[in-house]
Amino acid sequence: MDGPDYPQDERPGTANNVPSLIHDYRAQRDAWREQARNLARMREEVLTAADREAKDIVSTARGDVRRILLKARRDLLVLAAQVRAAGRLGEAEDSADTITFLPADDLSQARPGLGGLLSEGPCVQAGPRHMVPAVRPDLHAGPG
Repeated sequence: MDGPDYPQDERPGTANNVPSLIHDYRAQRDAWREQARNLARMREEVLTAADREAKDIVSTARGDVRRILLKARRDLLVLAAQVRAAGRLGEAEDSADTITFLPADDLSQARPGLGGLLSEGPCVQAGPRHMVPAVRPDLHAGPG
């Protein structure tokens, strides 16, 4: 091993090439730093835009929920008025403008009766099918 270990060291004028390499290294390092700054700026812009869009989505959703709740409340008031009107078909002294909801006590007393209706549901549904042949023999109660 009489010669140098690296082939580039064998070239004449290698000493003049070092400042050029240092300059290239510094230029590349500055370019990477600029790229890192640009990436950080773009990241901040993306996060800001995403935050703004998320706030818009949430405010739109809140508005939609508010509209849905108001519509549901109006529908419930109309339904309550219809139920009250149906419950007192012969009573002329009450006007249709007075709407009151059932007190909680009345609702809790009605629950056992409603539960009974739910348990009798299949029997009630089957009843008319069995009565059809007796009332109208020309109709069939079901497939068969």
